[in-house]
Amino acid sequence: MRGAMLLLASGCVAIGLAPVVFWPAIARAVGDWQPAWAGSAVPEPLYSLGKFHIALAVLAPAAVWWVWRRIVRCGVVDGLTWDCGYAVPTARMQYTAGSFAGIVTEWFAWILRPQRHEHRPAASLPGNASWTEHTPETVLEQIVQPAGAMVMRVSTGVRRLQHGRVQFYLFYLLVGVLALALLIALGGGK
Repeated sequence: MRGAMLLLASGCVAIGLAPVVFWPAIARAVGDWQPAWAGSAVPEPLYSLGKFHIALAVLAPAAVWWVWRRIVRCGVVDGLTWDCGYAVPTARMQYTAGSFAGIVTEWFAWILRPQRHEHRPAASLPGNASWTEHTPETVLEQIVQPAGAMVMRVSTGVRRLQHGRVQFYLFYLLVGVLALALLIALGGGK
């Protein structure tokens, strides 16, 4: 997958650096689509665009090298990013969606009904403490899952009616025709 992406990316870079080289193929494709445009000459701006892109491709790495040399010369060193006083943070200390959604969850707690579980510290230097909050999926857990369970129960019951015996299928057909006849007789066909 990476090879295919690298091939396409290198093709884009090549077209950007030397558009004049690829112009005949583009003109041929355009000529097949619109014959009136076939055989058009290379547009003059493509020469300038190609030269500009080549100059940019040479100057950008040179500028990066120059900035890197200045940083090294000035003595700038890598260091830890400010991390709330924790020198070695763990995954448990990272922000999660719950921390960003906390305010909204509080505003709509009356409908979202968040479930909180906490174990408060009992001493000055506690061995452990924990606090978790879970906001249930109200629509999923209260509507979709019960409806899906009911559909599964009904479909499991109906599946018993499909057992491969032709005489039962003919009976089902007869019952359906009689139900339609009854509906028409009672005036449902108007």
